[in-house]
Amino acid sequence: MTITDRLIAPNATRSEAALCYSAAAVGAVTAGLLAKNSSVLVIVVVTLVGFDLFGGAVVNATASAKRWFHRPGRDARHHLAFVAIHVQPFLLALVVPGFGWWTAAAIYGFVLAAAVVVTSAPDALRTPIAFAATVFGVAITTHARGALVPALVRTRPADQTAPRPPAAGTGRAHDARVTDRARFPGSVRSLCHDDLHGSARVR
Repeated sequence: MTITDRLIAPNATRSEAALCYSAAAVGAVTAGLLAKNSSVLVIVVVTLVGFDLFGGAVVNATASAKRWFHRPGRDARHHLAFVAIHVQPFLLALVVPGFGWWTAAAIYGFVLAAAVVVTSAPDALRTPIAFAATVFGVAITTHARGALVPALVRTRPADQTAPRPPAAGTGRAHDARVTDRARFPGSVRSLCHDDLHGSARVR
């Protein structure tokens, strides 16, 4: 089997392959840019996760992948095993400081539970149930992003250095801004705006 046969499906068309690889590349670049100021290990892991998740989402929607993964002899056990081996949340928890194991477990547990529900449902209801699960999954991962984004920001090398003294003329206004930021660290948007100075904003 070729690499495309393994990553997408046997007999995938050129258009399907181009679309899947393009989505995977965009995902890898986006994730890599998000983690660009982190350690090399974090950058590599986050980039690979982005490649797999973006590309995999498109692969699962192709006709060739549907034919391959639902070919004769495949049943719910195979589908659940496929979902279960995708342990990216735990990989992120392992290498990204601040991305907790409980967050990883919540994401992984929800996806696995959703897969059980979908594969157990009647054929006519599987698609709408899968879409419903996707909506709730987006809500959960959006909440988890609030843990991942600051975690990546906090792993910047600059965070490991001693703070610089305030520039002349900043005085108490600068100190008050730093104090307010420390007191209210939940504003990811302000952190990205103030600290990253116009870098790519996370979706």
